[in-house]
Amino acid sequence: MSAIIMATFHEKSRHASFWGICVALAFSVVFMFPKSSGAMRPLIINPNTYAQANNATWIPVSVSFIMGFFLPLIGVAFLRDTIALDRINGVMTLMMTTRGNRLKYIFGKFVSNLAFLLIFLLTVMSFTLLGSGLKYGFAAVNIRQFLMPFVIIIPGLCFVAALTLLTETLPGLKGWFGTTGLLVLIAVIYASGTSYQGTPSHLQRIFNLSGSQYLVSNIKTAIAQTSGQSLTLLRVIGSSTAKYTGKVNLTFPTIQLTGTDVLNMAILVGASLLLVLLASMLIERRPQQRTKLLRFNRLQNRFTALMKLPGYTQFRLLTGTTHSSWLAMILIVWLLSWSGDAMQATQRNLPLLFLMAVPLFSQLGVLGQQTGVNSLLRTIPNGKSKALFQEGLAGVILAVVLILPILTKLSANSAFLLIIWGIQLALVAQTLGLVTSSSRAIQMVMIAFFYFYLNGAPVLPLNGGEWLFATMIYAMLCVIAVLAMLSESRVRFIR
Repeated sequence: MSAIIMATFHEKSRHASFWGICVALAFSVVFMFPKSSGAMRPLIINPNTYAQANNATWIPVSVSFIMGFFLPLIGVAFLRDTIALDRINGVMTLMMTTRGNRLKYIFGKFVSNLAFLLIFLLTVMSFTLLGSGLKYGFAAVNIRQFLMPFVIIIPGLCFVAALTLLTETLPGLKGWFGTTGLLVLIAVIYASGTSYQGTPSHLQRIFNLSGSQYLVSNIKTAIAQTSGQSLTLLRVIGSSTAKYTGKVNLTFPTIQLTGTDVLNMAILVGASLLLVLLASMLIERRPQQRTKLLRFNRLQNRFTALMKLPGYTQFRLLTGTTHSSWLAMILIVWLLSWSGDAMQATQRNLPLLFLMAVPLFSQLGVLGQQTGVNSLLRTIPNGKSKALFQEGLAGVILAVVLILPILTKLSANSAFLLIIWGIQLALVAQTLGLVTSSSRAIQMVMIAFFYFYLNGAPVLPLNGGEWLFATMIYAMLCVIAVLAMLSESRVRFIR
C-alpha cells in the first residue's frame, strides 16, 4: 500500500498544477485577511456595534471561513483524476491481471488524496500565521486559538478525499457531469452550514465539511461574552448597506468542542472510510475501452475540416462531448430567459444559463491537447495560432449568445459590463484549459463565482454600484488571459 501512496503522490506532485495551487493559496491568504475598511470585505460581523478586524483573533476565523469553502472545491478539481491516471497509463489494466488487494489500492489512493489536501491546508496555515505575526506581532497570536479554526476543517477534507474516489468508480459520474455535480453539492453543503439565523439539523451537524457551524457558534459566544447581544449580521466575502460605526472590540475565544461535536466529527470520518470501502467494491473488474488513442483517432477524421471551416469545427468540438439532451435543456432555458423582468434575469436566468453551460466552457483549451489535435496543428504554418483564435472566438460567441436575453433588460452601463464579463469568461476558460490541460479548473472557478454572486457579493454589480471599476477589472483579465495564452502556446510549441 505504501508503494501505491508514494506512486500516486509522485505522479500528481510533479505536475505544475500542484505547485501552482500551493503558490496561489499562499498569495490568496492576503486577500482573506479581514479588513477594517473597504467596499468588499472577507468578513463582516454586526458593523453597527463592533469595530471590524481590529485584533489578531479575526484573522484565523476569516481565513478558515473562506478556505472551508475553497479547499474542498480545490480538492475536487485537483483529485478527480487519481484513478483516471491509472486507467490512461495502463496501470489499471495491469493491476487487473494480478491478485492485488483492491481495498489496499483504494485506501492508498485515499491516503494520497488526503495528504495533498493537508499540504494545501498547511500552506494556508503557515502563511496565515506569518501574516498575523507581521500585522499584529507574534506575541498577540494565541496558538491554540489560531489552530482550532483550521483543525475543524480536517474531517471535511477526509470526506472530500473519499468522495472524489467513489465518484471515480461510478460509471455515470466519471466525466464532467460527476465533477460538476460534486462541486455543486459541496457548494450547497457549505451554504446550508453558514446560516446563523436557524438551528442546524442533525445531518447538517454531521456533514459540516467546512467547519463553519463551529465558527458561527464561536462568533455567537464571543458576542454574548462581549456585549450580551445576538448575531444580527454575518457576511463572508461581501458588502453591507449597514453603517460601519461600531467601536466595541470583539475578540474571539478559542473554539471549544463539545462531546457531541467530537462525535459528529468521528461519524464524518467513519463515513469517509465507508466510502473508501464502497469504492473498492465498485472499481471496475475489466479494462475500459475509452482511451486517449480512440478519442484521437475519432477526432483525427475531422482534421481536414478543421482547416477548411475552423470556426464551425471548433464549435463542434466544443459541444461534441456534451449530450444533445443537455444542449436542448440549455436552449429551452435560453428561450425562457427572454421573458421576465430584470431581477429575474440577473438573479435567476444568468446564473442558471452559465452553470448549465459549464460543460461547454470547460472544454475550451482542453480538447485540443487531450486528443492530440494540437500536435497535428503544429505541423502546419500558423495552424496552432489560427485554431486558438477560432476556439476563443467560438467561446466568446457562446458567452455573448447566452447573455443576449439578459442584455435586453439592463441599462447601457450594466449591459456593457456584462458583455466584457462574458468575453473574459471565455478567454479565462480557454487560458486555464490550455495551461492546466484539465476541464476541472474552470468548473471550480465558475461554481465558486456564482456562489458568491448569488450570495450578494459585488463580483458582478449589474444593478448599479461600481460598474465602471468592475468593467476595468474584467477588461484587464481579458488582456492577461490573452497574453498568458499566447505565452503558453509559444512555450508548448518550442517544446
